[in-house]
Amino acid sequence: MKKLFLVFAFFGLFTFLTPKIADAAEADCVTAIITCCDGTQHYAVLCGSPYGQALVYYMWIGLLCAPCT
Repeated sequence: MKKLFLVFAFFGLFTFLTPKIADAAEADCVTAIITCCDGTQHYAVLCGSPYGQALVYYMWIGLLCAPCT
């Protein structure tokens, strides 16, 4: 019974600590559609400074797209 109470206490704690509203406008996020060289398209959300967004964009290209031949 004690363990069950602790589990519910942790669930309650995490419920109160999580943010209630996720607002992308506050984080300067932009959306991008990544088109790979084979024609597939992927949707990505890029957040941060413009320099950081460029780095994240190229990271997503490396993860989602196969190397072009």
